Order: sequence, then C-alpha cells, then structure tokens
Amino acid sequence: MAVIMTGTDYRGRVLDDNTVRLAVTMKGQNAQLVVFEQDKPLRNIIMRLCEDWSLSNHAEYSLQYQDAFIYVTEKNRHELKKGTILKLTDSPHKAALDLFNTLRSSDQEERHQALKKLTIASSDVAFATEFIAKKGSGLLLGLVEGGEERGESLGCALSAFLELMDHSIVSWDLLTAVFVKRVANCAKESPDPKESSLAPKSMDPVVIKNAEDAAIAKKVINDVITHKSLSLLEAIVNNCPDLYSTVADEITFKDIIPHLNTGSQEIKTSCIALINALCLHAPEDNKKAFFDDALASKEVRVAILEVVQKNPTGSDMLHQLYVFQQLNFNLLERKMNTKLSANSENFSKYKEYLMDLRRIAFSNETESKKANYTADYRKLGFQDCANPSQDFTQSPPGVLALDCMHYIATQHRPDYTRHVLENSSRGLEHECPFGRTGIALTRICCEILNVGETPDETSQDFYPLFFACDNAFFEFFCICVHRLNKTWKEMRATLQDFDKVMDVVKEQIERALNEKQLSMIKFRTRLGQLSYNEILRLRNVERSKKEEWDSQAPPVVALREKIKPEILDVIKRQRLNFLKEGMQFPKIARGRSTGKFWYCRLSPNNKVLQYGDTEDGVVPSIDDPLQNKILVADIQTLNVGKECYFAKELKNRRGTTVNTCCSIIYDPDNSLDFFFINQPSFDLWIDGINTLIGKEMTSHQTQTDLETLLTMEMKLRLLDTTNITIPTEQPIIPPPPSNLNFHFRFE
Repeated sequence: MAVIMTGTDYRGRVLDDNTVRLAVTMKGQNAQLVVFEQDKPLRNIIMRLCEDWSLSNHAEYSLQYQDAFIYVTEKNRHELKKGTILKLTDSPHKAALDLFNTLRSSDQEERHQALKKLTIASSDVAFATEFIAKKGSGLLLGLVEGGEERGESLGCALSAFLELMDHSIVSWDLLTAVFVKRVANCAKESPDPKESSLAPKSMDPVVIKNAEDAAIAKKVINDVITHKSLSLLEAIVNNCPDLYSTVADEITFKDIIPHLNTGSQEIKTSCIALINALCLHAPEDNKKAFFDDALASKEVRVAILEVVQKNPTGSDMLHQLYVFQQLNFNLLERKMNTKLSANSENFSKYKEYLMDLRRIAFSNETESKKANYTADYRKLGFQDCANPSQDFTQSPPGVLALDCMHYIATQHRPDYTRHVLENSSRGLEHECPFGRTGIALTRICCEILNVGETPDETSQDFYPLFFACDNAFFEFFCICVHRLNKTWKEMRATLQDFDKVMDVVKEQIERALNEKQLSMIKFRTRLGQLSYNEILRLRNVERSKKEEWDSQAPPVVALREKIKPEILDVIKRQRLNFLKEGMQFPKIARGRSTGKFWYCRLSPNNKVLQYGDTEDGVVPSIDDPLQNKILVADIQTLNVGKECYFAKELKNRRGTTVNTCCSIIYDPDNSLDFFFINQPSFDLWIDGINTLIGKEMTSHQTQTDLETLLTMEMKLRLLDTTNITIPTEQPIIPPPPSNLNFHFRFE
C-alpha cells in the first residue's frame, strides 16, 4: 500500500489545513491512503496514483466517488471531506467514448447494457459534457425516434436523455416533431390488463411466483416509461415554444386523466406538471378555450381531488398542486379587472343581475313600487342607489363582485334573503350594507388567494377545499359573507367601523384557510368558530407568546441587561424626590401613638435630613426650614423591622407593625425612628435612604417598578422589529482587514 506524504512532516502529520486525508481504490489493486492537497493540480494527483499502480496513459483515468457516479473535478474538489473513499476509474472522456460506440452497435443486448449504464452516468455533469460533445444526445434522439428500443431499454433511453438535457449544456432546439410524437405515444400507452393477469395455467407455486415477479417487473418498467415520457413532454413545453402545438395535439387531457387515477405518485406529479405547463404556455388566441377544457374540467378536478384526499407528500407534488390551483384562481382575473360600464361587454347581463338582486331580496313585496327602486337599492347597501352599476367601476374586484353577489342570491337564496332582511330591520347606523361589503369581500378574497398573480416558483401552499366542489370560489365567497354578517353584529359595528370590520374578517378567513380544511363544510364550521372574541383571544395569546419568546432571545436578554442600570438610575432619582417632598409621621411612645406628629424631608442638595414637629395634616413650607438636622454623611446605618431596638415594644400593639418601621443610626447613642402607616410609603422611604447611603434598593416596590419600566422601554426599543424574527445568535462579525491602508481614488 503506497502512501503519498506530500504536505506532511517526517512523522506524516499534516502541516496545514489545505489537505484532506482520504482513501483511493481501484479494481485489482491495493487501496492507497492519500493526503489530498487542494492547492495542487488534480491531474498531478491522478498522475502520482497511476505511477504508484504502474498505470500508463494517466490521461485516461479520473477520480470518482466510491458510492456514487460523481467525478471529482477542479470545480467540486473542495467538497471532499476527511475519510472520503474515492476510486480511480475511466475518465469522463473515455467512459463517454466507450458508451457512445457501444450505443452504435447493432447488437441489441449490448445497447441495452450501455443504456443502463448511461442512465446512471448521465447525472454527472463531467460525463454529460463529454458525451454531448460527441453528439451523444443526437444519438439518443435517433434511438428513440427509430422505435427499435422497447421495454427497459426505452425507459433507460428516455431517462438518460432527460438527465442530459437537465444539465443545460445543449439547446432543446435539437428536438424534432417525430421525437415528440414518439414520446407522446409512450406517455399515452398503458399496459393491457390481460398481459398483467396473475392467473397462469399451472397451479405450481413456483410458476405463480415467477409470474408475479414478471408482472411486477413489467409494471415497474411501464411506470418508468410513462413517468419519463410525461416529464420530457413537460420539459419540451417549457423550453420549446415551436413544439408546443405538437405536444398539445399529440396528448390531450383525456389521455392524462387515466394516469392521474391509477399511476404512482411520481406519475401523478408529472401529469399535473404537464397540465400546468400546457396551461401556462397556452397561446393567447385560444387560452380561454384551453383553460375551460383543462382547469375548469370536472373530470380533471375530480381526478386531482382523489390525489389531494390521499394526503400527497413530496415537495414537487405539493408545488404542482399549488400551481394548478393558482392557475384556476387566475381564471377569475379577467372579470376581476373588468369595470362595469354601459360600453362594456355583457352590460345588459349584469344590469339584469342587479335587477335579480332587488327582485329576490324583496320578492314578497308588490311589484307596484317601481318608484322605490332607489330605496330598495339603498336597503341592499349600494352607495349609488340611483345607478348601482356605478359601484362596480373599480377593479379589482370589477364585475367579479357582481358575479359573486348574484351567485349567493340565486344559489343560496335563503341565506341571501335572510341577510338582507336582518340588515333592513336594524337601525341605519348599525346595518351591514350587502352591496358595499360584498364588493369589499370579493376584493379581500382575491387578495388572499392571489388571483391574477403568476405562480411562485417554489411555493407549496395550496388549499384542498378548492378541489372539493364545483364553483369553489363562489361557494367560498358565500361562506365568507355569512361570517362577515356575524362579525358585524358581534362588533356592534356602524358604517364608521367598516374598514375595521373588514380587517377582522380578512384575519378570520386567513386563519381558517391556513388550517387547510379538506372540504367547504369543514371550512364553514371552522370559520364559524372564529368569532370576534375568539380573534381577540388568539391575538392576545400570540402576542404573549411572542413577548415571552422575545424576552428569552439572547439579543433581547443582552439589551435588557444593558439598559437595566439606566432604569435603576431613574428609580433612584424618583426615590430621592420622594424624600425631598417629605412625609408626616406619628410620634410613638412605648409602642403607642401619642396623637402628635412630626415631619421629615431631604434637603434639595441631598446632604441634610430635616425634621421637626408639625400639626396633623400640615405640610411645612419649603421656605420654612425644620428645626432639627442630620447630615447624610453622619448616617452610620439603617435598621429595618425587627432590627430596630423598639421592635419588642411594637409587637402585639394594634395600629403599629414591626414590618413598617425603621431607624436611622447617626450617633452611637442616638437614632431617628420612623413608623409608616402603609407598605408602599415604607418601601419608597427605605429605598431613598439606601440610595443616600450608597446601598442597593431591596424593596418589593423597586422590583415591581424595575420590571414595569424595563418592559415598557423594551417594547419601545423593539417597535421596529414588529413581525421580524429575532435571531437566537448574533450574526458573524467578519475579521478585520489585514491593514487599514485603504486606497481611494477621486476623479
């Protein structure tokens, strides 16, 4: 076993971090332990290995991962990890040349084995580059077009071709209509049920087992062919505009539906992806008809509904379902952007819709009230009662809003009439205007569902309930109208609260949608549970959780500690101001009140405690200094509670408490004694004295004030981080530059 020790000392230890220890194997040779130097040319390392194994023509060899068909190249060599096992094998050039020549062989079995190898090798970009450079993609194209490859060989050819094209090395323009038709036929073909029958004539268990294995193997091959054919057709639609019509003519949605019903999840994903691609790239002149055949087709919707109900997984499947649903929502874009006017298309139809809204709402009244049309439209909640069509001149939501309102009036007549009658019986101030709210609600639904927006390239956010019924958007609107009316009543709203109500309703809809209900019925139930009070409760819970989480985040904890001294200084200043205002205290003798009072306060310069007798309720003027004084500098200590010498006298005496008394010791034989009538005053006074003599404030009131002020200050400082996740770790600070001799050139 040879060892390359370049980059090590005499003991074999690595001298720097620019090396990786790994093993290299080769068939028929002993493995080598290698110190792989990243700063040396890869070809030099391969040449050294070839020399140790006595191999000539080192240009024909390359390094490859032991457990994957991935060549080590100058581009990916830095991904090598310590302990990686590589193998020395044919270079991409030699491997590509050998497979290319074998694929040109007339021997079908040789081509079959070569195609199996090519399926694996094509995923490597180094090999793919060499194979394509030898016109290998064109060779594969001819093999598929010729129709000679069948079964597993055909599946391998399609897989390899798709892998090669995914590297974007060669243009898709090399494809031909003949190739597209061949691939489309492969996608349409399905195994004959008779061929897969597992009922052999012989009842021998061995024969039965062999028949089962053969049927399973055949199904696997057919699934591969179907899956790769559908994937290729999708790629052709996305990359070859000139071949779009060929694909659309060769494979229809009726051809795709059987695979949606019975195929594997991979096949179903490819089916939906192909439908999406055909719809996204449909020509403008026949896009509407095309969408009606595909997206609005009940057969397609039912087939996809079965996929949704089986709880699909996989990021690709979820993304394709999202795209399909987004394309369905986008069918409403034209109406959403169409303003209603006398010159607009279908104006007479929409004018009749407005008449229907009035007729259905007031069907129990006589028809002799033509002069009251304006009053009726006012009851219906339109802003322009004389000409309600003017309410639909804004887009979005355009005439889509009138479509939604007409749908609920005709398809959910009881709900509509009840809604109108309920609001007609309310006072003008509290009525929920159906017309105005219907228009605003349609706009909200379009915003939530992103109607008219191009599908996101990575999103997987789809809503199963929209696959569960026909006219899903309009049914969704009807459920939301019911919730809106309830929320209006729960909030006791007036017209002045219109925007606030719509904001709450939007939140209710979004919360219910985010739970991904499987049907409209379940969505209606959940939306009904999200009352206005429930929304307020959820907001409070979420706010509390966020505040709790934010308070534990290391950056927030660090900020609290940083501003804590500032807050304590504020509290200290407040306590000193409390001392300067002063307090009146009762005189106590032998544990009892004498009925007399004295007053004590701190001088404005914080250096002297002034005290003296006073009448009950009388506050001495600041200009009238008290008779007695104690220098703050003379205060030796502060005794509190049981530490006071008179604590025993106070015990068991009514009207006094040991917990709210203190003594200032300013002379070995003298003290100034205080008795407080309540705990808050005691806390403030003790904190003030401790601040004067340089001790910490230890009262419960200080802790309460500190937490309150800290919380308020933190909220103010974190206002700009609303809806921003606070990281748990601080960002990495880059190292300083090697020097600060920056060069600036001014012109």
